[in-house]
Amino acid sequence: MNIIVTSHGDLCLGLIDSLEMLAGEQEKVIAISLKKNDTGQFKEEFRLLVEEKLSEPTLILCDILGGTPYNESHQLFLEHPDYLRVVSGVNLAMLIECTLSVASMTSLQELSEVAINSGKQSIEEVLLETNIEEDEIEF
Repeated sequence: MNIIVTSHGDLCLGLIDSLEMLAGEQEKVIAISLKKNDTGQFKEEFRLLVEEKLSEPTLILCDILGGTPYNESHQLFLEHPDYLRVVSGVNLAMLIECTLSVASMTSLQELSEVAINSGKQSIEEVLLETNIEEDEIEF
């Protein structure tokens, strides 16, 4: 299975750079970004990239729901629902979990669910607890 990460600007490139810092080089994880001054080449390049990868199931992770990378991903999903899944809201925890889990997944839908669950679980607010003594905090 392949993972394509797409975003506005270089967010997707930074996510993959951070992923590889933590988990080593990833041959099946690819980034493609929508540049600030795009004049339509993203749509063409993205379509070519995705269609090139259709020999294997592919999970597309997008930055935000409703943005151009998501909309283009959604359109391709509608054309190739047997080979593609799309999840928006990509974050580093989601990308790491998907990358580390992909080898043990039996279906693209299962990998999509891993993405959604890990993305949700990685979001948490740090709260100041006033009843903990400073020397009780463990790192």
